[in-house]
Amino acid sequence: MRARALQSLALAVAVVALGAAPTAEADVLTWQDPGFESSTDLASGPWTAASMEIDTTEPDKGDHAEWAIDLQPSGGNPAHHVYVHEQYAKTRGYGLVGQHIEVPVGSVVTAADLAMDALRYCPNADRRGDVGFLLLTAEEWARIHPVQAHPPKRNEVHALWSEPASGGIAGDDVTSWTDPEAHVTTSDPMLASALQSLAGRDLVLAAYYYGAHRSSAEWGRLDNFQATITYTPTDLIVMPWRDPGFDFTTDFASGPWEVREARLNASYDSEWSFSVQADGGFPGAHVSIDDTPNTSLGSALLGQHVYVPPANDVVSVAVELDLEKYCSHASRGGGLTFALLPAAEWDKMDPALSGSDTPMWDDIAASSYWWTRVFGAASPDYTDWTHYALATADAAAIEAALNAHKGEDVVLAVGFEGWHAGNDEWARIDNFQARIFMTPEPATLALLAGGLIALRARRRRRAR
Repeated sequence: MRARALQSLALAVAVVALGAAPTAEADVLTWQDPGFESSTDLASGPWTAASMEIDTTEPDKGDHAEWAIDLQPSGGNPAHHVYVHEQYAKTRGYGLVGQHIEVPVGSVVTAADLAMDALRYCPNADRRGDVGFLLLTAEEWARIHPVQAHPPKRNEVHALWSEPASGGIAGDDVTSWTDPEAHVTTSDPMLASALQSLAGRDLVLAAYYYGAHRSSAEWGRLDNFQATITYTPTDLIVMPWRDPGFDFTTDFASGPWEVREARLNASYDSEWSFSVQADGGFPGAHVSIDDTPNTSLGSALLGQHVYVPPANDVVSVAVELDLEKYCSHASRGGGLTFALLPAAEWDKMDPALSGSDTPMWDDIAASSYWWTRVFGAASPDYTDWTHYALATADAAAIEAALNAHKGEDVVLAVGFEGWHAGNDEWARIDNFQARIFMTPEPATLALLAGGLIALRARRRRRAR
């Protein structure tokens, strides 16, 4: 079965190579038709509208999330703007407009810059609506589009990335397009990271207005949308950890990820529980690692099998993830481990083992091809999502190890280390990205060249 899996992965790598672009020059992906120049844009153009309820919706108090979202011909910038306003006096929630966007497979996203002009008004003193941006899969967008009377709540919608852009719901109204606060921007590297990790996926990039004040006639006006996604196509093969991030709770049970455990101290067990949680993650679901009995002193690892064909050469590696971690012990925190292991060593850490049968991590590490530890036992807690990218020297060490063990079944893994038995320790890990750039083997290069010739011929025919 493992041989078939490796053959399938090798085939997937070849397909990625065929889909890569032939140039190393940076390209730019933008929202189509920034702004609304025609009143028909929202009805028949690339934009669609959606809605979400506020997390604390109280139906018994008459809460609704029924927004009216339409275009207004006056006062906009340019001629028309999106007008988000209440259908009922007790409307609370999100009104959104979005466009489908897809970054080509094999691209390196170097920047993601968003901007829009946004007016927001609430009759309550020192209150206003909020505005921001969201990135969703096309499947999640379909859950909240079109605008509904009782749409899903915000905490039920699995956003790949989100960013409030205007400073919250407290403050003065912004009712003039010339007000400096009307122009909102973001250049969050986590958006670039999400777009790159999900290259080739049908995504929706959306702007939203959020109104939270019951029994007040709130409204938002949105316009002059700008999204500039800068990416570099490559003719190298990009072999990622498959299914970066966890979009659905079934991924962990039936997908390519595997879990393992190892002890860090011979006097303590390593008894971690692994689960995929659908709330609060980035993307929508994340891996939760918990020390349920609060007695573990060990390493909890997640990994995927990686295979580099003998005819290929690895030229660069990039590894990133998003992390939350916590330890109830004062001034103490869990660690993080990255490792590249032979499959045989990986299998020694069978999670079904317990007690002294669970191997020691030092023994496993001694037989690994490469490993490193970051965030030691005295590191701080991270209870908000923190992005971590492996250091360049470590990435180069993975590159060298992969080239030294081409044609072998190896496992690339990340582990949470809990050092403080008797304390409550946990970690949340998500948005895994391991981009392994390889030169195509000769047969793949021939296929790639043929595909590029056909593509250029088709472009010439279109030009005529």
